[in-house]
Amino acid sequence: MAVSQTQEQNSSGDVDVKWSPLSVATKIKPPKIPEGTALEGPGEVQTTDFLTHYLAVDIVTKRHRHSLNTNEEKSKETNESLRRCTQHFLLPCGQFPGDGKEKSQPELPVAVCVWWSGSHNLFQYLLKKAPTSKPDAEPMPDVLWPNAKEILCSAVSRCNCYIALGLDNALVCVWDRRSGSPLSVVIISAADSAFSRMQFVDYWPACTDDSQTFPVAEVHLLVVCKSGAIHTITTGQGTQSCAMLLTERPKDSGDLSTITASVPFLQGLFLQVQRDGKMFLQDVINKQTVCFLMPPKTHLIATSCNPVYALNSQQQTLLIRDSPRQKTLSFDTLEETCNLYLQQRALCVDERNKAITQTWKKLQETAVMAQQGHSRAAAS
Repeated sequence: MAVSQTQEQNSSGDVDVKWSPLSVATKIKPPKIPEGTALEGPGEVQTTDFLTHYLAVDIVTKRHRHSLNTNEEKSKETNESLRRCTQHFLLPCGQFPGDGKEKSQPELPVAVCVWWSGSHNLFQYLLKKAPTSKPDAEPMPDVLWPNAKEILCSAVSRCNCYIALGLDNALVCVWDRRSGSPLSVVIISAADSAFSRMQFVDYWPACTDDSQTFPVAEVHLLVVCKSGAIHTITTGQGTQSCAMLLTERPKDSGDLSTITASVPFLQGLFLQVQRDGKMFLQDVINKQTVCFLMPPKTHLIATSCNPVYALNSQQQTLLIRDSPRQKTLSFDTLEETCNLYLQQRALCVDERNKAITQTWKKLQETAVMAQQGHSRAAAS
């Protein structure tokens, strides 16, 4: 962003924004296996190509899972249309498989890793321009990380050297980008341990230049389950991995975590925001609550279910959006909040019915006009 030279620095007017020209445009689709590959069963995939083999195994597994449905074709179409893509942009991290020889700027991403819902594979694509001879050619992954189970969630460390994947059956796999091999594979033996999200608890000293990426000897990982329980994983090169239960499954729905964010300028600490608006810092290593963070009595968190926040590493501060506290918006339980919502819906039922009636009337008028247009076209 660049400010116009004619604009005064203290002016409250709009700032002119100038975007840099487009460098790379890449359209990435779920990879498909080449035609002619046999897909009889997971152990009978007839191919000698590494990439094609794991793509075929992935497709065979999905077909086997949906074959239990009587309407297999409908289930397959629904599954394909609802596949979601998760992506992480990757900064330079030394030499890793698929890395180009060109010099790259430390602050700019050089690759993107993606995975699709229902897939076992993580793909890495280099961010490079398409060749002029084949501008419309679909990009092929430069690196593939195969996994034994379906991927549920993922995270990238701040040093960009490690990629963590939360898999089905309570498996966690941490991949090392530099070697292209797993750093560790950990299983969390606990009930209700289906993963919902995960993240690295990175400690980054304030004196370190943000453009530098140095791998750490010990990696701490935070895994949040759908039940609300939180587990920590400690692993590293040449060290024995350890998984511990940090927070048990909450008994009250208000104690469910909506935000779990690493505090990079505080070693081993992460910020947790609950659905009821409580904020506190917790020590991952010692399993202790360090302190509670409370807004002034005149204010509360604007949206505790989806808080807007930022952690400033340079000033070592937490910025969070709040709103003035009002008596009608202050509730202790989820039941009281739901009651207010239902009351407001009941008061505006007449207005909503009126809006629905007007919408249907406009749709009917549009349909009549369209039908008349078709009739005239057919007559001519």
